[in-house]
Amino acid sequence: MIKKIIVTSVIIISLSACNFLSSNSRKKAASTDDSKQLNSEEKNIVNNSDDLTITPKYDEPRYKELMTQFEKQEHRFEIDACEFKYNGKSFFIGDSYEKILSIFGGHEDELFLSKKHSKSSFNYDDIKLRFRQSEPEKKLIVLDLALDRRFTGDVAPPFEIILLRKIPYKLGNSLNEFMDLSDLNHDKLKHTHHSFYFEQEKCTPNKNGRISTTVHSNPIYKNIGGGHMTIRGAFDPESTGPIRNLTVRLSTQ
Repeated sequence: MIKKIIVTSVIIISLSACNFLSSNSRKKAASTDDSKQLNSEEKNIVNNSDDLTITPKYDEPRYKELMTQFEKQEHRFEIDACEFKYNGKSFFIGDSYEKILSIFGGHEDELFLSKKHSKSSFNYDDIKLRFRQSEPEKKLIVLDLALDRRFTGDVAPPFEIILLRKIPYKLGNSLNEFMDLSDLNHDKLKHTHHSFYFEQEKCTPNKNGRISTTVHSNPIYKNIGGGHMTIRGAFDPESTGPIRNLTVRLSTQ
């Protein structure tokens, strides 16, 4: 009698274990399928904005208000697809070190030379601007403009508004608030897991490179689960944070 009970118990435990493993396998397979679908959806979002054209909403009251404030600033940055301006003076990726000095003046820090990557960098800390240039050619290859106190030593930049693709961005506003002032939307704007960016092939200074603009603002996802079991869900276009900084660079293909 005791042997029969033991055998019966073993059979029940074995069946329960099988059911548990089968259930987990189905859940894992479902999660994998969901992840594949989400990755496929994200790939479609990420790869559809080459040769991007953006039209500002010039007649919007908010646009006009911010433009009026921008024009009154002491420091005015305009970051377009190919041309950049500081207080009305134009400069470009590929410009010489002397050209940059003629616009921004001397910089207090020394040139930081990276022999490994054949480039050097120098900063204008007062306006939160950093440049990188190729060596030994001394041609501009990267500009980086900080827009958030967390990236400026907790010191606010000496401006409140910049123009990005002719659209005014007020520091601290969300990316969506910025896009509301133009026809730019999340079907046009590219993104990685960590930031958004524009690409402009027509800005290519030579056949082996192109100029891209990175908008450092974290994309937000509708995650599934929690803790170490978190699975990144679909990209959430309704939720965006502020733009922390902008990076324009020459990228080789």
